[in-house]
Amino acid sequence: MADAGKKAKVMETFYFIFMTLLVLGFGFFAYCKLTDSSLRLFGRLFGCYSLGFFAVLLFFIVRSVMVFVRTGKKMNYRLFLDISAVVITLFCLINSLATDMKASAAKDILRLGDKSSVMLCESVLTDDNDAVTEVRIDVYAMNGRLCRKIGEIDETLFSVRCVETDSYRYYISEDGRQLTLECLYGTYGSGTYTLTPQADTGTLTYVFEIK
Repeated sequence: MADAGKKAKVMETFYFIFMTLLVLGFGFFAYCKLTDSSLRLFGRLFGCYSLGFFAVLLFFIVRSVMVFVRTGKKMNYRLFLDISAVVITLFCLINSLATDMKASAAKDILRLGDKSSVMLCESVLTDDNDAVTEVRIDVYAMNGRLCRKIGEIDETLFSVRCVETDSYRYYISEDGRQLTLECLYGTYGSGTYTLTPQADTGTLTYVFEIK
């Protein structure tokens, strides 16, 4: 009886420690969501939804294990629901990770000073027939592992894929607060959209606030 009580106390302590870490994890998820930030791991960016699905997956895994132990390692409806939640969340996590990895596959890191860096992530979206529907560059201000999105460039109408082909130039303001990206292109538009002759210079300029 004493061993059973000791075991239950250990399980309860582990549960409270895990729940504390999980709440902190959800707090980090909320911060990333509210600030439009992503986490940089293994050279790729992972967004708030991947982090959130990962936290939920851990929660249901631990919950399933505890229910399994408490029921004497027998299957019941509650355990079935928890395992179902694990499987559903796992599929959502895999899908979200795949999306994040694809979106940050083509990237450049711009070193703007001793402490300031910007990451450019280029992604190509296609439809069910593999036809390109959108090409864009997401621009992130880097702060260690945390990257905050500060803007994006729609390349769809001049999809030379500036990051992948290194077809751009960049400039930093004297105070280090503004980044100017100058994207090069050959032909703008798809026949429907065109630039005026004065604006069709072969470059498009975008300005981003870094700080």
